[in-house]
Amino acid sequence: MTKRHLYASSRFILLVLLLSSLKWFDKPNTSLLNQSSWFSAFNLGCKVFPSRNCGLQRSSSGPRMPPCLKLRASIYMTKVGICAFSLIILSGDISLNPGPFGNSMNVSSSSAFSTTYTDDSDVLSESSIADSDFYVDSSTSDVSDSVISDYFNINLGENGIRFGSWNVDCLTMPKFEQLKLLMLDKDSRPQVDVLSINESALKPSIPDSLYSIPHFDMYRRDRKGSKKKGGVLMYVNTDLKHKRRTDLEDTNIESIWMEIYPFKSNRPVLFNGLYRPPSYCKEDDIALENNVESAYLLNFETIILGDLNINYLASSNFKKHRLVRAFTSMNFKQLVTQVTRPISETCLDHIFSNRPERIHSIGTRDFALSDHLPVFAVRLYSKTKNPRAIPGKIMYRRMKDLDKSRFLSTLKTIPWDTAFLFDTIDDILGAWEQLFNGVLDNHCPWREKRVARMKIDTK
Repeated sequence: MTKRHLYASSRFILLVLLLSSLKWFDKPNTSLLNQSSWFSAFNLGCKVFPSRNCGLQRSSSGPRMPPCLKLRASIYMTKVGICAFSLIILSGDISLNPGPFGNSMNVSSSSAFSTTYTDDSDVLSESSIADSDFYVDSSTSDVSDSVISDYFNINLGENGIRFGSWNVDCLTMPKFEQLKLLMLDKDSRPQVDVLSINESALKPSIPDSLYSIPHFDMYRRDRKGSKKKGGVLMYVNTDLKHKRRTDLEDTNIESIWMEIYPFKSNRPVLFNGLYRPPSYCKEDDIALENNVESAYLLNFETIILGDLNINYLASSNFKKHRLVRAFTSMNFKQLVTQVTRPISETCLDHIFSNRPERIHSIGTRDFALSDHLPVFAVRLYSKTKNPRAIPGKIMYRRMKDLDKSRFLSTLKTIPWDTAFLFDTIDDILGAWEQLFNGVLDNHCPWREKRVARMKIDTK
């Protein structure tokens, strides 16, 4: 009842003050809005200086303000103060930390991201609030943690090496906290096995412990020189057998080469966390091409992931790019087809693989504090020990009845010079193979054989 009467009287006082103020401002002879009247009302005084040729001395004392103007100014300031006080009363309670106390916030179970607030502040007594500085409902905390973990669940499964890439555009602490939510699930277990971070912008003076994450080994390649940003980080799950291939790394290229063994496998997979700045010229692309080629010659399955600053969605320009043509010649295929930088509607973050049939679940996740979206994929592997086998047929050349002397004499009679009548190297090679295969068909004909079981590589 007291609050209701107080609100009613406050509304009445505010209405009276507004009507009186409007009536006072409507007077045509009011001089309170005059600049000189304001100076006089606050006893500031308008300084009056005589002319230079006048014989009087200069004085800074102005004419005295009539008491009526002072009274009017005082009444005006009083009205403004009462009006502000009435507005505060009408607005209700004022708190430095507004919000519900304790369990006054109830999370609706109908939606994971919708919240319903109820006013239960009257249930708590003033003594209980004064005794506790901060009260947190454990059930509310558990629900909020569950909502956060569900939001950052990337659902990559368990059957394979889960990897990804993210251009963070300077790794600040808020981005690092989000990075941990991406990499660890609600039970603090890794939900990503390999993650490459581009443009980390870390300096050698920053210790590794500041950006370490449980269950992960961190490797870094900081940018050298005075240029800002740049740099590459790579996190690898400690449960995976791995080692860094520094022999494949170039000091002038921002990349990290890792040799990672899939679970229960003796043949490694090469992962390359790469950042190619947009300022790269032709010479830089040639150096990067040579670096990738040195790894390609090892005849390992290779996955290159990172921000290459080449727009995949501009297909005509993408296919003509020197670096892309070089990767294509080494049997690499770009697998990301979605927009990875929404602000420019471009796909700049790529995943190249020379065994693309083994890469699945490729996509982006729309939660990031950077202008780039994180990209994830899974390199599948088979957990079965024995490969599948099916019946089939094989083709082979029968070498049992081969007469080597006759075979060599036939080769000497073949007109090999006719192959060089063609202009292109492909036509010359095709003609030579046709002549040679004709000799083989005469001396070592093809035979067909039925086999009971045929092995199929599923790894």
